[in-house]
Order: sequence, then C-alpha cells, then structure tokens
Amino acid sequence: MFQMHTELRSLTALCVVEDVSKCPLGYTPIVRTYDSELDADLWKDGFFGRRVTRYVCISKSQGRPEHVIQDVQILQEKELPPEGFSLVQQTTDSNQKAFKKKQLCYKHSHFKQNVESIVDVVIVSKLKNPPDGYDHIGDISGMHFLIKKVSALTRLSNSGPPHLSHNLPGGTVYPTLHDSMNNLSMTTNGNGVHRNSLPCSENFPYSMPNSPAHMMIPGMMGQGQQQSYQNNTGTYSSQTIAHLTGLEGVPFVLRDDLRPATGLGSVVSPRPLNKCSIEIKSHVDVDREYKYDFDVERETLLWQT
Repeated sequence: MFQMHTELRSLTALCVVEDVSKCPLGYTPIVRTYDSELDADLWKDGFFGRRVTRYVCISKSQGRPEHVIQDVQILQEKELPPEGFSLVQQTTDSNQKAFKKKQLCYKHSHFKQNVESIVDVVIVSKLKNPPDGYDHIGDISGMHFLIKKVSALTRLSNSGPPHLSHNLPGGTVYPTLHDSMNNLSMTTNGNGVHRNSLPCSENFPYSMPNSPAHMMIPGMMGQGQQQSYQNNTGTYSSQTIAHLTGLEGVPFVLRDDLRPATGLGSVVSPRPLNKCSIEIKSHVDVDREYKYDFDVERETLLWQT
C-alpha cells in the first residue's frame, strides 16, 4: 500500500493543459499515476503522428479569493453538470477540447460556508485497493480519479503542520492553517521546496500540494529549457498571485449629493429625494429631449433603392 500525504489545505482551483511545461504559475500538474508511476496522460492518443496529451493541474493558492473546491465529478460527454458546478471544457494553454467522451466539473464554495472540501486529487491506473480516506469518482481514458474530502471541522482541528523529517530553518515545516483567508497577500511569492519543506509567507494559508505523484514530470523538457518541475528530491518555484475578477476590491460609494448631510459632531438625517439633483421628467420631456426621427437612415435606404 502506498503512503498518502496528510496535508489538509483545500484545493482552490484546477485546470487542464495540453503541454505540461505550460502549466500555469501556482498550479501543480498531475503527470504520474500514484500507484504505478505511469504517465497520467488523459487523452491516450495513437502512436502515429503528433502526440496529443492532457494533464490535470491543481492549485491551493489560485482561483477565486476565499473560495475552495467543494466537490469534483466526472460526467459523460453529453451529460449536463449538476447545479452549481463548472465544466473544464478547454485546455488552459491551447484552448483545445479538454477530454474525449468524458467531462470534468467542479464546485466552488466560500471557505466559511462549505461543510467539506477537497484537499487532494490523485490518479491511479488500477482501482484495486484505494487508499483510506479517498473516494473514487470515475475514470477518464482508463485513468481513475480519487479525491480526498475533509470537513471544515477536521481542517480546523488539524491546523498544526504534520511531523516531517526535514524542517525549515527555525524549526517550522510550513505555515499553520489559518481559520480564515483574510490575511491573503496579493504580492506574496511562493518558492516551495517539494514535499518535506514548503517556505512561503505566513500570511498565505494556501500553497502548493505536496503529493509526490503530482511533482514528477516526464522527460518533456530540452536541455536548453529551464526545468521548473523536478522529481521527488527537486523543487517547484512559482509566484502565486490570486486572480481578481469583476468588481473585486471596488468600494461601494454613494454620490456626494446622495450622502447624508453631516453637522459638527452629529449626523443629520438624509436630505429628501426631491431636493437632490435628480430631475424627474415627464413622458413629453423625454420624447422631446431624446426624440430621433431616423431621417438619415430613411434617406440612405432611398438612395440604395
């Protein structure tokens, strides 16, 4: 029986890439099966012509701020995802179809609201003796997916780091799991040392996963390229800057004429709406001010005929 790691930090994002060397910063590609160290390619293309590959990448630092992955499911090609789930439809690096005949979907939840979340995903080639604590969710191209779910109560009660043989200077292994993600630093760099040591900012509660099968990359990089991923004794270095979307971080501010008037040391009730600068117009005023007769368009059509 192979040994599974005990890290309890939740996954925050996942994606699929065609070229494993183009795995996004802050993600870890799953390139080897956990049970037999086989290539974890999920496309299984033919032997002739250009080889097409697909690899799943997971992250514990990227994605929506303060959100974690609550569940992952594998669906048939034409099956609709459950409510609240997002499909991984294309590869991140080449915008190609993610998988043949199967679909991968996941559900995001706020870390304060979810009952349980996923802390690890591994791929095995044979489903004989799944490790304790891991659930089988299906297969893609004959590769079986196993996920490990942990409840929020378990994560909080195991906030201390597990005992490992190699520690960082000062006696710490990696930062303690915090109860909230409010201390996220948008300028934090993660220079992680694989598996037994993980230096990163103490203000960053999520970092790179440390399953050994995730970090082993097939010999796909030339000698002239910088090899960012290495084997079990190697390192993985990247910057982990969270993505902001939409109106994240934009404050809600009222217009000056809509704010309550303030006196010296006291707050006065808001001014009545009819005394604000908002002008209420009648239908006649609106028609007169914004009327457009389309004469130019009509004349253009006449010339064309």
